[in-house]
Amino acid sequence: MVRQEQSFKRPSIYSEYHRTLPNWCYTIDVDWLEWRNNRGIVAFIETAVKLPETNPSSILQTKEFEFKVLSELRRRTKIPTYLTIHTENCENFWVYSINENGNTIFIKSMTKLEYDNFIKTL
Repeated sequence: MVRQEQSFKRPSIYSEYHRTLPNWCYTIDVDWLEWRNNRGIVAFIETAVKLPETNPSSILQTKEFEFKVLSELRRRTKIPTYLTIHTENCENFWVYSINENGNTIFIKSMTKLEYDNFIKTL
């Protein structure tokens, strides 16, 4: 049986294909890999958009499976891993670190300028 798309925002041929596989074949996408010359991958970042009627903490509740997978990625690679929730216009950001145990640790809410600096200093 084909599993249904949950977010209704991922029109992907690969996603549609993968949903035809058995339920024990899971997949997630890692939204972003931050990479630097001479250093390689410096961070994995999962992102989510905060709509005006939602608050960041309610978004955390929808990401449990992603946290499990990303915490394993963090544990195996030792590369910092984050969840960044942002407004639709990318003017405000809420940044969480994901540790090896799958726990999310709120770092801080940031303006665009603060988040720019956060990314640049990774």
